[in-house]
Amino acid sequence: MWWKPGNQKESATADRLSSLQQMFFEVPSGVLLGVGSYITPEGLTPLVVVSASAAPDLKEGAMPVPFSELPEKIREVLPGWAAQADVRALVTGPPEPLSGSVCWGDSIRCSSARTRGAVGPSVEWTATDGSRKEGFLTAGHVTPNGRGTVVESVTIRRLRPSTYQNIGTVTFFDDPINHPGIATYDVAVVDTSSTSVSITAANHHGVATIQAPLQAPLEASMLGAVSGMVPKVALEGALLVMGDRSTRLWKNCWIMVPSAAAAQGDSGATVLVNSTAEIAGIVVGGSRFQASPTYMVQYVQSMETLEADWLVPNRVDVL
Repeated sequence: MWWKPGNQKESATADRLSSLQQMFFEVPSGVLLGVGSYITPEGLTPLVVVSASAAPDLKEGAMPVPFSELPEKIREVLPGWAAQADVRALVTGPPEPLSGSVCWGDSIRCSSARTRGAVGPSVEWTATDGSRKEGFLTAGHVTPNGRGTVVESVTIRRLRPSTYQNIGTVTFFDDPINHPGIATYDVAVVDTSSTSVSITAANHHGVATIQAPLQAPLEASMLGAVSGMVPKVALEGALLVMGDRSTRLWKNCWIMVPSAAAAQGDSGATVLVNSTAEIAGIVVGGSRFQASPTYMVQYVQSMETLEADWLVPNRVDVL
């Protein structure tokens, strides 16, 4: 065993585990997930981890059960274990990395500017060396320093400081603030290929084709980093240009209501059309009265025109 036995009983258990480990590799694949030891009121006992898919009638649980309580069809597959009354079984799902995934709507921040935003739609593209890259979209103003900026995931912990993990770097970037007086797109492409991070996408059916101007409110959902999943928002207007000519002018934005649907830190959040599960766009901003803490309306950059005008010329594909 990789742990050092502390007494004679533990030494005996360690010897047994060597043979049980060999048995682990002899049973049909997909039944057992692991073998080791576990502390019980009776002391250290052998432990097997059983795949929940192999025992669908048995509830998953944090506490191991006696091997004898496993379904008969499992015990029949593992006949050599049945005679060992002290063996315990933990029924659970397959193991997966805890640090290797971010989801649409997860909170992110720029490592240098400390600005917050959300993980947006997944994308892929071909690098200059021919390799295929993967990543996600967010709003460009979330990463104001542009290309090469390190982007971190944000894990908020109750009663403890938040933690941050490098999940990628900005490869493509644009922010209207860099083009005063010109309406442009507010977008950044974050490359996660060099990290161990994978992206869990929301269930969707591609980019929405929405006729503008809207003839009626279009129901949608927002996957916000701060606001969370907001299942009922509506797109109620189409803006060709929105902003301040001396600073930032956004191009082609939907007006999203109700008030306070989004908050600071939701920039880059994906908005999905409820009826089709297609991507309507990403959140880039909002407007509020000076004394108000909440936004009266929010602005969602059109994914259809962003794809046609900006992503396709950069050979970036929405997944």
